[in-house]
Amino acid sequence: MKSIVFALLLCAPWMVYARGADTLRNYSTNGKFVYYHDGTIRGQASRFDLPAPGTINEVRLMLQGKGSATLHLYGNEAGLTAPFSEKDLIPPIAVMKTTPGVEMITVRLDNPLYIDDPQFFVALDNIGDSLALLSDVTMHGPACISETDAYYHQLIQGGDGRWSWGRHAFAIDVDIEYRSNGARPYLTDVTAGSGIPDSTLANGSIAWYDLNRDGYLDVMAGGKLFRNNGDETFTDITAGSGLAGKPRGNVFIDLDNDGDIDILFIGDEGEHRAFIATGNGTFTSTPLDLPGVRSVTSFSIADVNNDGYLDLFIGQDDRKGAVALGGALFLNDGGGGFLPDSAANSYGRSNGSQWLDYDDDGYPDLYVADTRGERGTIWSNRKDGALRAIDMGDAGGRMTGGRPMRGEIAGCSWGDYDNDGDLDLLLPMRDRARLEGMASLIHANDGGKGYAPAGHLNDIFSLDVRRAGGVWGDVNNDGLLDFLTTTSAPCGSVDLYEQTPDHGFARSTYQYGLFRVPAGMDAVWVDYNNDGKLDLSMIVDGKFRLYKNQMPAAGANFITLDLSKLVGDNRSIGARATLYAGEKRYTREVASGRGLLMQDPMRLQFGLGDVTAVDSVTVRPAGGGGTATYRDLKVNGINYLLPSGAAQPMRSETVALDAYPNPFTTDLQISYQLPAEGAVTLAIYSLSGEKLVTLVDQKQSPGSHSAVWRATDAGGSAYPPGTYIYRLTTSAGTWHGRAVLTH
Repeated sequence: MKSIVFALLLCAPWMVYARGADTLRNYSTNGKFVYYHDGTIRGQASRFDLPAPGTINEVRLMLQGKGSATLHLYGNEAGLTAPFSEKDLIPPIAVMKTTPGVEMITVRLDNPLYIDDPQFFVALDNIGDSLALLSDVTMHGPACISETDAYYHQLIQGGDGRWSWGRHAFAIDVDIEYRSNGARPYLTDVTAGSGIPDSTLANGSIAWYDLNRDGYLDVMAGGKLFRNNGDETFTDITAGSGLAGKPRGNVFIDLDNDGDIDILFIGDEGEHRAFIATGNGTFTSTPLDLPGVRSVTSFSIADVNNDGYLDLFIGQDDRKGAVALGGALFLNDGGGGFLPDSAANSYGRSNGSQWLDYDDDGYPDLYVADTRGERGTIWSNRKDGALRAIDMGDAGGRMTGGRPMRGEIAGCSWGDYDNDGDLDLLLPMRDRARLEGMASLIHANDGGKGYAPAGHLNDIFSLDVRRAGGVWGDVNNDGLLDFLTTTSAPCGSVDLYEQTPDHGFARSTYQYGLFRVPAGMDAVWVDYNNDGKLDLSMIVDGKFRLYKNQMPAAGANFITLDLSKLVGDNRSIGARATLYAGEKRYTREVASGRGLLMQDPMRLQFGLGDVTAVDSVTVRPAGGGGTATYRDLKVNGINYLLPSGAAQPMRSETVALDAYPNPFTTDLQISYQLPAEGAVTLAIYSLSGEKLVTLVDQKQSPGSHSAVWRATDAGGSAYPPGTYIYRLTTSAGTWHGRAVLTH
């Protein structure tokens, strides 16, 4: 601490009376303490890191002397080093010490406070001249280190209101009861067993596509290509495919419109390559000319001018050299390359971007997340490929109800969160200081093609410094879009919010196993194992991570649409589908390239909750044309939509099979959904192929079923820890998965 005088006290041993499930404490209890004696001190605080959400019952302060002070509990403050906003979570509490000497003062909260942020602050101010908060004399290491800060637990506020921090800790205890029922989280990191090695150093770009048309989505990250084997494992096919390089962005695209998917590597410092598909699973490399592109922040793909070829927008925030370079639009030349858009619009320095049909006219418009700290911009397509900027702060395309948007915008994701038929914007903000003036992370389409903050959500979302990406996805299949945000701050963490029936949101980060996961820059929801539940892929500590969704399937029906056979891959980009089920309506739009260097799967997934039948789906391809209606759709499976007006279920997707919890210690519940009546066999096998037990062997009706394996043999002895195979066989085929038994 700078400019602080302290006095050393040798205190007698004292007892800590722990209450509740745990006592949070940062200081050393070796009996040596000091207090800071400086008239310029305005406040003192301790930052506490939570291992899990919990309820605070009481706070205990070791105080010297006698007098009064005011106790505050401040909020998460976006994972920052100090409580800069001094946002009270409860009304301040007056603290009074009436006897001299050293004493542990207990402050019991009249209304226990539930905390579901990774950290909070306990602070004292208005400290009387004869009262002092004690500090230990131990030098503590940082709890977390970012590229610009070391995060310590002791904080002091000077007379100018500024906070500084040091390596000791105040003598403060916090009693807390954790809210955990012992259940495993719904999202489980399965990367280690997936075949995607830790050595895959992702560049922040993730792309998913069914490259070999086997029905399973393959993944590309960090310039590495992995084939989905259909058994929840992947094989690295990079070298054999002819790919080489470490791009900033990796993109699946049918560049030459021949029906085969090609690949683009968009690099930093002007190095770009196109890998053209040969038709036999390999690619031929060729240089890709993208003049002026040096520092890529995003890519977004659409047929802008409706000529049948996919065009490319690249966002960048390049401040190098005499001229700072911003985003650029490149039009497909029809010969395997791109030409700069002759309109030469000034898209400005930008982070995230996404093509979407914001005005519902059938033509792709472009949203660009501006880095200049004012507002994002929608570029409206005039139906001939010419783009006109709409100021999102004025009445013609308002984003903030007439107030300029403040803060640097990072990622973006568009989706119909309120199920009213138009697309709303999820808008992560990077700058915490400017974020305080923001009304919401979500800006809703008001039906008049303007966008206003969802005001009823103002107090739901925690301040989060340097939010990076954000993405919509119905993670629990209830028909309401949930969302996830990531952060580029190394000491920050990901957040997941589930939508409630009244279109509010509840933080569910811990329940899904993402509490304190430092993920950035962005993420992709993907059903990689075709079980109908959205799994999560993202970058954690610079490495690709895959989280399997193991939420129980009962009451979580779904339907997935694949439009590639209807209009081809190129025209499916930008297509909009609306699903009708009774009085419910759900709208989705296919996007390719979104947010910060992410490429979502081009399948549309709809959660249905307890709905078991769909009335119809209408599909409007991009670029105008008629709307097709489909009625014979299979719930709980992937449906290929055909030009004939029929829907073709994917055979391997007619059964949704899952096991929970996984890993497990005693009981493994295996659930599955049958589309039709038939003979069913469910058995457990060892990795060597030996059948251990048959759980089901009978005819069963359509719908949801489950069985429990207790991991014991016929004599009641427990099987050893390890990996086991569960296999389901019906008349339609065989499905299997892996479960890990731990003791």
